[in-house]
Amino acid sequence: MDARHNHRVPCPSPTPAAVPSVSLVIPSSGDGEAVAEAVRNAVAVLPAVAADYEIIVVAHPPSDRATRGGWPECVRFAAAQPGSGYGTALRAGVGAARMELVIVADAGVPWDVSDLRYVIALATQHDVVAARVASGSRAVFSRVLWAGYRSAARVLLGAWARDPGHSLLALRREHLGRIEPRSDGEFASAEVVALARHARMSVETVRLAGRAPQALARTGLRRALADLPTAVADLIRFWWARTLFPGDEAIAQRKTAGFWTGLVLLAAVSAALLFPRLSYPFLEPDEGRYGEIAREMLASGNWMVPTVNHRPYYDKPPLFYWLVAASFRGFGATEWAARLVPACASLLTVLATYVFGTRLLGVRAAFLGSVAMALSLVFVLCGRLVILDSLLTAAVSIGLFAGFEAIRCGPFRWSWWIVASLASGVGVLTKGPVALVLLVPPLAAYGWLHRGAARITALRWLVHAALAASVSAPWYAALVAHDSAFAYHFFWKHNIQRYFAGAFHPKPFWFYAPVLAIGGFPWSLLVPRLLRFLFRVPHGTPTPRARELGFMVLWAGWCLLFFSLSRGKLPSYILPAAPALALVLGAYLGVLLAPRDNASPLGWVRFPDRGLVLACALGLAASALSYRFRAGSGAHVLGECSLWAAALAGSVACRQRGGGRATWLVYCTVACAVTLPLAQHVFPEWAARSTPAGAEL
Repeated sequence: MDARHNHRVPCPSPTPAAVPSVSLVIPSSGDGEAVAEAVRNAVAVLPAVAADYEIIVVAHPPSDRATRGGWPECVRFAAAQPGSGYGTALRAGVGAARMELVIVADAGVPWDVSDLRYVIALATQHDVVAARVASGSRAVFSRVLWAGYRSAARVLLGAWARDPGHSLLALRREHLGRIEPRSDGEFASAEVVALARHARMSVETVRLAGRAPQALARTGLRRALADLPTAVADLIRFWWARTLFPGDEAIAQRKTAGFWTGLVLLAAVSAALLFPRLSYPFLEPDEGRYGEIAREMLASGNWMVPTVNHRPYYDKPPLFYWLVAASFRGFGATEWAARLVPACASLLTVLATYVFGTRLLGVRAAFLGSVAMALSLVFVLCGRLVILDSLLTAAVSIGLFAGFEAIRCGPFRWSWWIVASLASGVGVLTKGPVALVLLVPPLAAYGWLHRGAARITALRWLVHAALAASVSAPWYAALVAHDSAFAYHFFWKHNIQRYFAGAFHPKPFWFYAPVLAIGGFPWSLLVPRLLRFLFRVPHGTPTPRARELGFMVLWAGWCLLFFSLSRGKLPSYILPAAPALALVLGAYLGVLLAPRDNASPLGWVRFPDRGLVLACALGLAASALSYRFRAGSGAHVLGECSLWAAALAGSVACRQRGGGRATWLVYCTVACAVTLPLAQHVFPEWAARSTPAGAEL
């Protein structure tokens, strides 16, 4: 501290003409001389612009010298933890403020009377005022980095972003509870501004004409690289957890009646789509191969080593074969018995999505989303094929739902974590390590993005791995002991090389875009408005996007990204994303179908475009023309034509009137008209004609 401040200095009397009282908060950055200079500057300026004032210095903690004296009487200290960041200091100083107007100023910035009078005058007219001082001669690359950061903040938040070290923030004391920042770092002041704008407060951002001193402005590349990662991390957390998915409960009507009615109805619809006409011939090569493995396993009694044509088959783990073999034992070695396993797994996925979705997003969103998934072509087709993906989807979905229940709020819940761990083990025993790859990143990302989530410590991950290994590791260990070639063949060739080298089924990165567009028809027509619903930045209106919805976006996004990055692709690989996509769609539809007085600002459902009308017309024509290519009577064709005709009439009516519930019924009708005939008639007939003779069991 300067020698002039070694004795107690009385504060100058405030100017009576100044209207507001001011608390000036100066977060200390550890530079005592900069803080002393800021205090001297404030003591010289504040009496001319404030009716009453105090100066709060946030120290880590305040030094013994500070407590002995040497400071003006108007200076008080607020303690902060050693090593804490700007955000922590800001909260400590603002919490200690007692005056009407709170101003947070960086230590070392030379405020003069005109600047402070200008900011205070603005603060009497606005709820929040954010002022910046030019950064002087900061290193060029550092300035470029922070300019990119500020641009990203504007895009993500629609708010001004703070350049650390050279800003001033003025806000009214009565608003502190609504805009308190959570960030510990340099992002805190930008967080205050963003929260104020989201709350529809009056916000004014200005750039002052002065320049920071060279000693403060000379922030080099090392400092920029040290500060920027923390600021970017805080920006991403705030954008995701407090802007997009802040935890509002507008769509989570957990006490809505009709849960059991919805469950029974959903089970009936799913069963009607999945179980009829499962006895058509196996498709080659996958269905015939997996059916033969289960048959040989049952015939030989060797349940440890999967074989096809009496040769070891190490491509996949055995759980799916065990279940198919058990079905063969109970119902006979038929196509129907083999397909019963994936059909039951798909039904379990639908019901689990509904049950957990009700807990997370409410009955309405869970029911609408589950019905949409049950009526999706790609989901129903995969659920009626003898492939492993339906069983993997059931295991991964239950694991992710249970894992999220364990961490989503409050204390960590071990019971749900154990369920998630056991489900992971089932997934690893179904298709290998991909089950863990699909489960771990969404849970870890949610825990990082949401500070209120229970922390998944290293011990908890270790317990998860141990429980999952207790289910799956015995078979892997036994097979490695039986044949050392298994490890290379399974882990390297059919996991690493399949993913990175595209040794099997090579496809381009964008392969899953048309798969989702066609397999998710007609729901895929809602994608543009669904994306707007998910990523629209709110300004003053409460968003209906709960934090649980954010987890579904993480789940679906990671699954789609992971399989899109893979060099080898098949349409069924992305099936584990279906439950999350369904609940996201259900949440959107639930908002759109809400009563007008409780509806989202997005308003009623509006018909996407003429595409659905055209699709209905084409579907009606195709059903009428397909009679000559199908076996049997025309009863099925007549039913399909009736569905398409009803959908066409409904789509035309909805284009004219635009009713929300009517549009939902049209989408369900179109989905039935697409999925039901293709899954139960067209696809089985095509399989019967394309399967080589002798492929049946």
